[in-house]
Amino acid sequence: MLDGRYPARVVGPLATEVPRFRTELIRLGFTPRTAQGNAYVMAHLSWWLEAENLAPAELTTVQVERFVEARRAFGYRRWLTVRALSKHLGYLRELGLVPQPESGEISAVERIVLDFGPRLSPLLL
Repeated sequence: MLDGRYPARVVGPLATEVPRFRTELIRLGFTPRTAQGNAYVMAHLSWWLEAENLAPAELTTVQVERFVEARRAFGYRRWLTVRALSKHLGYLRELGLVPQPESGEISAVERIVLDFGPRLSPLLL
């Protein structure tokens, strides 16, 4: 389906971008099935933003981490890290809908390494 129609009703502040994102991924060479899977994640993000009463401009790295935590809690098995959402966030950043990551922000993994790294390093020797 390259006509831009999206097979599900999407709600939230990113609703208009979901079919465009899917179409863009297909244009870039992704298979329709892969593009559709990514579009469903974008639709979930749009729903989550609405449920959390957040605007796309408020989608910081911390909020994205909250979103992937919510996906885990819902039982999803894919797209469960900030890195896994790089295509989605990159697309939205190109459009100026979500903020660029702040240079000083650190991810949850980086926080763990900083907090526990000194304790773990003797174990790794």
